[in-house]
Amino acid sequence: MRAAGASIQTISNHLQVPPTTIHDTIRKHQRRGHLKSLPIPGRTRKLNYRDLCQSARVVQQNQRKNLAEIKNLVTIDVSINTLQIVIHKDLGKQSCIAVKKPYLSPLHMEKQSNFARQHLNWTIVQCSRVIWTDESSYELGKGLTRTQVWGTPQEKYELESMTVNHRSGQRSFMVWGALCGAIQSKLVFLPPGQRSAVNFISNVYEPSLLPFYNELIDAGVAENYNQLTLMEDGAPTHTAQVSNYWRQSNNIHKLQWPASSPDLNPIKNVWFKMKYMVTNLFNPKTME
Repeated sequence: MRAAGASIQTISNHLQVPPTTIHDTIRKHQRRGHLKSLPIPGRTRKLNYRDLCQSARVVQQNQRKNLAEIKNLVTIDVSINTLQIVIHKDLGKQSCIAVKKPYLSPLHMEKQSNFARQHLNWTIVQCSRVIWTDESSYELGKGLTRTQVWGTPQEKYELESMTVNHRSGQRSFMVWGALCGAIQSKLVFLPPGQRSAVNFISNVYEPSLLPFYNELIDAGVAENYNQLTLMEDGAPTHTAQVSNYWRQSNNIHKLQWPASSPDLNPIKNVWFKMKYMVTNLFNPKTME
């Protein structure tokens, strides 16, 4: 049409395409002598779509293996550097630290889900009146160990991306603490060998928990004990009859807590930072 003398606007109206497209096409033909697309610059990709699918399958099935081990499992002649680029850019995965978690049975998971659904609509005021408590153990001279796995950020909390944290029972010393909103209790060092419910009442409940309740009332968090809720895990010292009787006698209401649910307790974040400081920064060798 152009060779026949038609204008760019006439061609645009006839083909129903923008005039700029007609203009660029004509100039491209004048410059190159053809309208074929130029080859894509750069080296041809080492791996095709089928290779990428195989790599994705191998990585997904072997999340805990390192790059060298994964390279031996794929049937592709590729270097470790290329494989790493493929995993990062094409598969969207990166090497990350496996999240530690306690062992959860199907029953534990069901109870946790029920707990979450029951408290899904809690208000900020209700949450701010929960006293989160917990005990934490510290072993002198032991740092924090980590396990690396391959995965996307969305796979961080998948079962295959986490490592089980078994309780060894080998502890050097133990502390108790509580927090409610932005208010923290005093840190209580539990005496060695005093792990009974009676000891817990005399070492924690009476000298620390009750004063913390009064501190929260004085701070305006609540008007009385009835408006506060105590959170404790299922440790024997918390579930013993003598502990239940003491709480009832002091008008302390307890939150029904599902077993093996430390990740639901915000005080665990405080313990992690404290444990990191103690074991990795200060690294004390003695109790003193």
